[in-house]
Amino acid sequence: MAFFTKRGRLPVKGELENEQELLSEFGNFRRAFGVVLQATDEAEWDAIAYRRSLDIQVYLALTHFDKRPAWQKLAPEMRHDIKAFFSSYEEACQVADQKLFSLGKPGVIQTACEISKIGKHTRGALYIHVSALAALDPILRICEGCASRTIGRVDEATLIKYHTDKPQISYLSYPEFDTDPHPALKASIGIDLKTLVVTHRDYATRENPPILHRKETFVTNNYPGYEEFAKLTQQEQELGLLKQKSDIGTREGWEKCLAAHRVEIKGHQVYPI
Repeated sequence: MAFFTKRGRLPVKGELENEQELLSEFGNFRRAFGVVLQATDEAEWDAIAYRRSLDIQVYLALTHFDKRPAWQKLAPEMRHDIKAFFSSYEEACQVADQKLFSLGKPGVIQTACEISKIGKHTRGALYIHVSALAALDPILRICEGCASRTIGRVDEATLIKYHTDKPQISYLSYPEFDTDPHPALKASIGIDLKTLVVTHRDYATRENPPILHRKETFVTNNYPGYEEFAKLTQQEQELGLLKQKSDIGTREGWEKCLAAHRVEIKGHQVYPI
């Protein structure tokens, strides 16, 4: 079960430490897994396998930028993965390249952002926490992979912003995302995916930086702190603190809103003053 959860497929000979024990009892891995299926939901295992096949497509799509490794150069476990999900290495590469080249078609990124069930949607963008990247549609993962391969991985990034009105991705740094109920933006790096022009903005010294609300919308529901974030948002909604979106997007505007409602926030709780 642990192996299938990680690889999305049954093991082959030599991949499990307790292989002999299983094989002596069941004869082969498929029979052993049949017992698992009797006690669990098969649809969940199918979903794991599907996500793994998407992971492989993303990996192969991004190898297009370097010299794609020959079949013999792939790690043995990757070769077994590809055999499990595709008829051949060539087919796997073709499927991956189709997704990669589709990024240049009008509306592809915008549509992928609009239908995403993960992230915070605004009029011109989709925002996601970096921890949620692996759960995104492969098109968006490949798009981000193109950006990060151009400028390098942005270690301090907290959020990734997919612009839907232009071919651009931005990396936003909120160092206090987990601890501050409304963290301030420290810096941003944006890359134009057509011109490859990179822009950097520093907000660390600004007296009135942009801040975040509704933190739970940026992460997946298994993120540490998700429930705490969501409860704070519910409190703020019930008190009417989030109605004036244009006024509370900066630290000063938010502080004025809290003062007007005679409340303060400590930890992730709202208290009357």
